[in-house]
Amino acid sequence: MKQQNMIQRMITVMMIVLLAIFQVITISPQEVTAKELTNGATITALDNNGEVLISTTAAEIEAGDTAFDILQDVTEAKGIEFSYNIHEQWGAEITSIAGTEPDNGNYWWYTVNGEDAPVGISSYEVENGDSLLFKVVSYPAETVQTRVTANDDTGEIIFDETVNVLTGSSAYDALKKAGKNADRPVTANIDDTYFASPKTVGPVELGEYDYWSFSINGESSSVGVSSYSVKNNDHINLTLTSWKTPSPIDEQTDPKQDEETELEDDDKPASPELNVNEAISDASQYMLKNGVSDGLGAVAIKASGQQVPASFLEELRQDIVTNNGEYRKITDYEKIVLGLAAVDEDATNFEGYNFIEKIYNNERLTFQGNNGVIFGLLAYDSRDYEIPEDATWTREKLINYLLDQQNESGGWPLFTGSVESVDITGMALTALAPYKEQQAVANAIDKAVKWISEVQDPTGGFTNEFNGGDSSESTAQVIIGLSSVGVDSTGAAFTKQSEGGTVNLLQHLLKFKQADGGFAHLLDDESSNGMASLQALAALTSYQYFNEGRGSIYRLVSTSEEPGQPEQPGQPEEPKPEDPKPENPSSTNPVQPKHEEPTKVTPVDGNHDTNVNEQPTNTSKNKPTTKLTDSPTLTVDKVVASDNGHVLPKTATSLYNWLLIGGLIAILGFAVQLYSRRNVKN
Repeated sequence: MKQQNMIQRMITVMMIVLLAIFQVITISPQEVTAKELTNGATITALDNNGEVLISTTAAEIEAGDTAFDILQDVTEAKGIEFSYNIHEQWGAEITSIAGTEPDNGNYWWYTVNGEDAPVGISSYEVENGDSLLFKVVSYPAETVQTRVTANDDTGEIIFDETVNVLTGSSAYDALKKAGKNADRPVTANIDDTYFASPKTVGPVELGEYDYWSFSINGESSSVGVSSYSVKNNDHINLTLTSWKTPSPIDEQTDPKQDEETELEDDDKPASPELNVNEAISDASQYMLKNGVSDGLGAVAIKASGQQVPASFLEELRQDIVTNNGEYRKITDYEKIVLGLAAVDEDATNFEGYNFIEKIYNNERLTFQGNNGVIFGLLAYDSRDYEIPEDATWTREKLINYLLDQQNESGGWPLFTGSVESVDITGMALTALAPYKEQQAVANAIDKAVKWISEVQDPTGGFTNEFNGGDSSESTAQVIIGLSSVGVDSTGAAFTKQSEGGTVNLLQHLLKFKQADGGFAHLLDDESSNGMASLQALAALTSYQYFNEGRGSIYRLVSTSEEPGQPEQPGQPEEPKPEDPKPENPSSTNPVQPKHEEPTKVTPVDGNHDTNVNEQPTNTSKNKPTTKLTDSPTLTVDKVVASDNGHVLPKTATSLYNWLLIGGLIAILGFAVQLYSRRNVKN
């Protein structure tokens, strides 16, 4: 009996230990490592409707393997039907994959790394990291246009390219093509689970704790670059990111290194280096030191990452109480709304006053010309305030009024019929940015952007007698407006040839920066100006928002939705231009001319503005310094999620198998216990 009891206890202890081990295993998921291929390529096949015939697959390649060899290996391994003919000139030609044979003039085509194949499938030797896409196409083959950017860990641009790729291409295809066009090749590791994982982009390599974060249209993705099928006008971004936060020692720079990398006098650019984060930090400190006295200043400080001083709200509250909530100028109400949005206060009920209602039912809204209309839209959209349909000034009325005010040249004046103003035009772009999906608004924006480029001085700025010459405020307003509608202020259209070299809008603005961190009104001025500093800070943060895909600095709501898009009666929507098409292909395998790549870049969403007669503002210290030389674009995009595809690495083993094992252990233990007890009874 004692022996039986001892056996029973031992079995019980063993079961407890096994169950404990099972709990540890299931609670602490084990990391899974995908099998990396020493030499590998990815392959995908689609029909003419984009339906998958061969899902993206990683294939091991050997020296001399052709695209035909890889296609044969993969279809055979997957049990997929594959048939072909041998052409006396082009070699192997695909006739069908998975039973799909082209008809109605369609034909098989294939691309390598986003580019049309240079030779037939039996002539192209596959290289490590290649991406092969086989697809049934018609003539001309349909393509999608995609903007592709890559940034290092400081935010500096590695490349910024717009490319056309065959519809159905992956983000990896677009990355490879953009990198090649920019002479900054993209390399990747190929594995059997996540396919392509970017490794190097141009000269930038991964460090011990680094990885490339991947984003589409400013949103982080849970799928890899090989699993996302790019759409027309997507913005793909890679940003070098680290799992490890650098220590203060890591962030220190070696003064000797700075000396060694300093350019010779003859090699130095004519304009200042685009160190945007440093300029934002300096300008914000200048503004905070001198006080934040109005709503525009509060918005700029908020956008810079600094906290708006508590004194701002208290002084605003006191001013409202003193004036019984009544002001003569419409822009006073509008700036109050923007300031309240910057400190997360509701403008429809502050100190007992509804300042939104004081705007939308204001009979004097146009008394300050287009200023009142522009800032009215900014105020409405700052927190997506609802405007009654019977209001005197709805969003729709403000938009239509502003569109009517645009001169034939494309610029906006301050008052109806007057000469165009660069400042007002930049501000109008900011106000209209949330509505650019409307065709009439989009047309107006295009005209304005073209006009601004045409009137920009060779020195990079804008000369205006009313402003006393070339003022920093004019340049700042243009940067804010362009950033809001998604146009790069450092792009080719806004880069001019000066005596000392090329200069763009951002470089020109930085010429006005003073030693105390503020900005001067004119280049000849030797001291900082409050309004100039406020607008410069707003411009710098707007440009940063543009590069990070964050929209407008005046959009102070935590929603991803844009404000309501009012319909414009009597103005039918114009048909959108067709997607760009590739050059004429011939057949599946022969050499095909490459598609022309457009030079125009159409970046992210945005909306913003800074006024022309405002008080200073302060900004905060920003995160890592972002040095931009040449024509930069700080992009800190994140990756887009797809409905299908493989999840990125960093996953754990499936718990379901362990749960099943644990359940079997429990059943086994119960059976042993039951058997043991019966033996004892017997």
